[in-house]
Amino acid sequence: MKIKNIEDLSNQELVYEYGYLSAKEASRVSGPDGKGLNEFERIIQRIQSLRIELLSRMGEPKDSISSFAWEQETWAAKVKYSKLLREHLSNCETIYERSLSLSEVIQEAILVLNTFNEVGHPNFKLMNGEGANTPQDAHEMRKMARKEVNRIRAFLRKYAR
Repeated sequence: MKIKNIEDLSNQELVYEYGYLSAKEASRVSGPDGKGLNEFERIIQRIQSLRIELLSRMGEPKDSISSFAWEQETWAAKVKYSKLLREHLSNCETIYERSLSLSEVIQEAILVLNTFNEVGHPNFKLMNGEGANTPQDAHEMRKMARKEVNRIRAFLRKYAR
């Protein structure tokens, strides 16, 4: 299936694809090999392009549209180190339809951190290497999960005082 150019999409197709890709992003579980992360980055870029096109068709000037409002905050640079926290905050901002404050981001970061201990959650499976085909894949999954946890904890240590 060939992907249409964004400018060629009708308004209905634009809204449908934006919703579809947002749902796909929310249900994504990354693999240990990093291929899931590359696909995730492409999906995020497409979602941001669709969002900008959608807002510009609604009359918003393109130069005033940022990716997400929380990304312009001073604390956002530290959030961007963690891919899981970054995607979670982007989903939250889309759901809440407003920008997030630092206190809300801290609460969401704690929530994401707790998912690594919830049995059955994809982050729990990532932390324990469940679903890996080989012991090396399981080790890589655990290593990636530990890095994410450390990045989220570093953010919380810096801003949750």
